Amino acid sequence: MAARRGGTRRIAAVAAAIGATPTRVALAWLLRRSPVMIPIPGTASLSDLEENLAAERVRLPAGF
Repeated sequence: MAARRGGTRRIAAVAAAIGATPTRVALAWLLRRSPVMIPIPGTASLSDLEENLAAERVRLPAGF
C-alpha cells in the first residue's frame, strides 16, 4: 500500500511540474510503456473523454 501512495505522489508531482492533471500523466505513462498495451480508461462523460484524449499530448520527463 505504501508503494502505491508513493506512485500516486510521484504522478501528482510530475503533473504539477508539467502543468497537466494526474489523470493525464497516468494515462500518458501507460501509453508509453508498451506499443502493444492499450489502456481502457473509464469514460462517463464528454469531459472524461476529453481528459483521456489529452493524455496523448503529454510529454513526460525523461526517466518517468
